[in-house]
Amino acid sequence: MPMSAAIIEDGAVLVRTRRGALALTGDDVPLSGGFRQLLRLIDGKRSQAEVRRAMAQLDEEDFVLWTGELMRQGLIAAKDEVPVDELAFQWTAELPVSAFRTPSPETTAMIDDIMADVTKTIGPAADPQTEKRLATTGRMAAIESVRSHASVGQAGFFVYPDAADGLPEVPHVCIAGHLPAQNKVLALQLARSGAQTSVVASREAMRAALGGSAKPDILMVDAEMPTLDAFRTLDAMRMDAEMRGVRMVILSSRGERADLAQAMMLGATAYIVKPLRKDVLEAALPQILGRPLARG
Repeated sequence: MPMSAAIIEDGAVLVRTRRGALALTGDDVPLSGGFRQLLRLIDGKRSQAEVRRAMAQLDEEDFVLWTGELMRQGLIAAKDEVPVDELAFQWTAELPVSAFRTPSPETTAMIDDIMADVTKTIGPAADPQTEKRLATTGRMAAIESVRSHASVGQAGFFVYPDAADGLPEVPHVCIAGHLPAQNKVLALQLARSGAQTSVVASREAMRAALGGSAKPDILMVDAEMPTLDAFRTLDAMRMDAEMRGVRMVILSSRGERADLAQAMMLGATAYIVKPLRKDVLEAALPQILGRPLARG
């Protein structure tokens, strides 16, 4: 009997479908960071109880919602429902409808409201491919924004769990902002981690920095920078194969769910709410960089 996410037992084991395996190795199915972490943990070996313990940032209700969304997207299924080969768990269009959890009307209404705000903010997509990608990952971003909104409200920032994975020993962080005092504060705090920093104060200078051969590892951009649309920039970076290795941290005075969902949908690594505070930076930067700050 197929299981719904709402009644999966702690001892049950879920697996990635072929579509889910491809979502981790390519970009056909864009994933927000938290869902990518969950999908990595669902490997056909860990029980649901083990996966839930590893996703400590989620309570039981959220865990059920997130797992149900991965099922709804066809990225995971019960282990006995998916044939296995040597390379990946195979995707099958015959997965039973009952394997997919139907969100409650309240959850659906919440997601729809957030997505309406995001769509209004982003405006029409530049091309059909972008439209398709946004639609694919939109629900995940809307769901995750509820959890991240709580984090932003309590801590003043949100950072994806795997934000620092793969960074070099001395990462290069490019600060893009129009406020000299803010740029200086960021540069001083980043220096405490041993990171190399550079500063650009205009859209043109930022484009030049991204267009060079030595691209930064992290772009830390002020969303209120004049003449710059940080979210459009993030979307362009996500669609450009040469830019996908550059992580983007957004600094913004806006901390609403729709803003967070928009950032997640487009692949931001972290989101820090302005005005910047020393205690917030000291908590957020070690997670972004994967290393502690020296005492300052």
